[in-house]
Amino acid sequence: MGFTCVFFGFIIKNDMSHGVLCSLYLIIREFVYNWLHETGLFMFEMIPQDRMAAVKIAIQTLLGDAVVQQTTLLTAGSLSVIVKLMIDDKAYILRVMDLAENLLNRQNQIKCLNKANELGLGPACLYSNANDGVLITEYIQTKKIIVTRSWLGEIATSLRTLHSDDTFPEPHQPLFDYMDKLAYSLRSRELSSLLVNYLDDIDRLKAILAPRLELTSCHNDLNFTNLLYDGEKTFFIDWEAAGQEDPFFDIATICNEFITNDADVLYFITQYFDGQPTSYQQEKVLFMRQISYCYLALHYLDHAANAGLVLNQDYRLEDIPTINEWIQGHSAGKYYLKNADDYLLYAMTKVKASFEQMQTDEFSLAGNKWSENKLSALSCKP
Repeated sequence: MGFTCVFFGFIIKNDMSHGVLCSLYLIIREFVYNWLHETGLFMFEMIPQDRMAAVKIAIQTLLGDAVVQQTTLLTAGSLSVIVKLMIDDKAYILRVMDLAENLLNRQNQIKCLNKANELGLGPACLYSNANDGVLITEYIQTKKIIVTRSWLGEIATSLRTLHSDDTFPEPHQPLFDYMDKLAYSLRSRELSSLLVNYLDDIDRLKAILAPRLELTSCHNDLNFTNLLYDGEKTFFIDWEAAGQEDPFFDIATICNEFITNDADVLYFITQYFDGQPTSYQQEKVLFMRQISYCYLALHYLDHAANAGLVLNQDYRLEDIPTINEWIQGHSAGKYYLKNADDYLLYAMTKVKASFEQMQTDEFSLAGNKWSENKLSALSCKP
């Protein structure tokens, strides 16, 4: 915009013919844009300047004097800036991690990413430097995920592979500890009675589950943005939250994010356990689905509150879209995750789904059974 304004100011001042100047403008603009692409200066708009030296070292180490042809910002979140790079007509993913994160956390993320690739579950890590907080991974050309039973079988097998490994480090913040931290922050604010009741329900559920948690290598953030399908295989990406956790959380998140009916939930967990799941396993999936809903609800309610929203409204759950409606609307450009109102709406879709499931007879019966300690914990590993 600035270049365009200066250029046309020059046109007016010198009274040059419109046609000649438009042609000249297009030639100069293309030259400037090509120069910016070739020098990689477009990245300055996306990446903090104090991180550019480390980014350039990463690119040079991996690809020598290759030319950065194009950069596309994919995500600028609280923990990472993620950019798609086109270098010598080949795409790569650049991740610039937040240096405010503990060095050990960055090291663990790289360790989990490399192990996931070794297991055939994640993209290849082509360059990593935990001290500088820079990663370059292969780019996955994606196609839309169509949730079929064949696809669910693939994901079940992938999760079984991941959960059979026990080499991941401890997460930088265990799941229940993180949820407790968010809930404590929210309780310090003025909340609607619906949200107060919801937090109380989740506290009771966590108390039932806590003695039955079992730890193994987990992704811990398998939401719909973190699975990429290339037409043949599905990859898990974004291993920031990965670590030792209860595998039922990963199973539950897939059920919540991708499956819309009970029959397919049963099919999926049957594939995961390689046989008919026990009543214990089915009940734990049911409970962990509430934990998965609540985890995301708390996360985005906290975002909304920190952005200035007051959470004491009398929410009508019937006015909140379902999770599937929200995801479809997101794909159609109706819903976003860009501001406080967006965060609140997304959080409330999770609250709605959780309340609806907790009000079923199946949940009530299982809850009574577990809370009376009539069940002995079984190994959840395949």
